[in-house]
Amino acid sequence: MRGVVADGRSILVEIHPHFSKTFTDEEARELDQRLRGRAVNGKEPIPFSFKNFLQDPDRMVFTLRSFEREKVVETVLMVGAMRSRPVGVLKVELYQYFGTDISLSAEIQNLIDDGYFREETIIDALVIFPTDELLGQIVRRRKEYREMYGLKDPAAN
Repeated sequence: MRGVVADGRSILVEIHPHFSKTFTDEEARELDQRLRGRAVNGKEPIPFSFKNFLQDPDRMVFTLRSFEREKVVETVLMVGAMRSRPVGVLKVELYQYFGTDISLSAEIQNLIDDGYFREETIIDALVIFPTDELLGQIVRRRKEYREMYGLKDPAAN
């Protein structure tokens, strides 16, 4: 199912047919514009590229300093990378994706609490979105990691 619906606040939300569903709301659209180099509502662009994210084999190394956190974030961002923009996924499906791995499942709520994910209710379902704080953190940490080890920036190709 792909469509556009209004959530409880009369805000248009796109529903995308993957993960079983992915979502794009107004905040995700604004974040996407910032990733594309535009300032939005007084917020500066974020130099994060889904293309570079996909091409970097060490894409999550050193970003959140915890394998479990990095694995959860990488999963959500890979879903977005398939669409070349930030998207939300159903929280219940994210928990199901990690199954019985309690350490990974526990990190979902921790990432929300720390501001790296945001949680929205859309059509009576909880949806998890990446935040600008998360993407900014990845950009900063990746830069530190490259500088520390003298690695080339994959965006410089």
